[in-house]
Amino acid sequence: MPTHRYFVYTADALSFSGGSVRLSSDVDPDTDRRVVSISDNDNTLDGDFTRDERGADTNQRGTVYESDGSTLARVDGDYIYNDRIYAENQIVLTGDDGSQITLYALESGGEFIGYLPTTPLSKNVNYSYETHNVINDDELTGYNRYKYWQYVGEDETDAGSYSDIEGATVVCFTPNAQVTTPEGLRRIRRLNIGDQVLTRDRGYQTVRWIYRRRLSRFDLQKNPHLAPIVFERDALGPGCPKRRFKVSPQHRILIETHMSHLLFASHAILAPAKGLVNGDNVYQDQSCAPITYVHLMFDQHEVIETDGLYSESYHPGEWVLTASQTHVRQELFQIFPELETSLSAYGPTCYPSVSVQEARLLIA
Repeated sequence: MPTHRYFVYTADALSFSGGSVRLSSDVDPDTDRRVVSISDNDNTLDGDFTRDERGADTNQRGTVYESDGSTLARVDGDYIYNDRIYAENQIVLTGDDGSQITLYALESGGEFIGYLPTTPLSKNVNYSYETHNVINDDELTGYNRYKYWQYVGEDETDAGSYSDIEGATVVCFTPNAQVTTPEGLRRIRRLNIGDQVLTRDRGYQTVRWIYRRRLSRFDLQKNPHLAPIVFERDALGPGCPKRRFKVSPQHRILIETHMSHLLFASHAILAPAKGLVNGDNVYQDQSCAPITYVHLMFDQHEVIETDGLYSESYHPGEWVLTASQTHVRQELFQIFPELETSLSAYGPTCYPSVSVQEARLLIA
């Protein structure tokens, strides 16, 4: 059964006031987040409309950890371990920067676990919001249909899809992608710390950190959402890419079109690869063939050309460093000690970024 692992915000992480919400001014990623592991046999995060405070999907079960991802967390004094879990409601946010995010208020047995966002909230952004109850069409039969029509309160909405949630996932290249070095083209798998790579905006920059993560066939069968996104040759235009190109689903690609300016008021934006899937020449590899993902990090967030496609280097945002990678964090902090105090010390992304849902507007 597929397992999805995400960070969620605790109640203290968010500040609701006067019809808007924002990240609390003193939010601490170590104490104001939890990790939720959800096992489910389908791709929808169901609610509890037909089974109040129990959850409509009996196969949707979760375990809640502290932010380290290994210590079981107490929720109202009790541990939640392989218990039924559900979305009590969806909270649709619209930021004053134009962004749109959905929060899923997760519960188990009536106890609040945390807010699961489709993409992380940004600091210093205020979000207006609407709250919706989660109701599936397949629940509306017999008495439940009568109950639905008698229902008074929050507006209803369909269950969410795990594929729309950007939580804690892998963001990196695959090893055969080629980059430009002073000596010419080189495959990423042959790069070493200290090598120089040509970036789009700042010339040659030194590789400061490399991390490789291999996913086996078993890993991908258990977590199919981690399978790579494939861009066929010329998928985004002539020579873009120059050959078949694979990246992790959340790896962000630089998009420069009139639509990016029209929709997002920026001539260039970073869009998650899985948001660009069109079912034709951009698709998710379903073969479950083993894959190695490579993190490539510089002194600043960069865009580099890989096989004719511009995409991002690794950015150590608070959401991207997953709790299951504690040893990776320790290794990274040895190279960038300032990040141990605040991951925001690395600086912003080099271009504005959009969510998976927003990226889909570019291919609509």
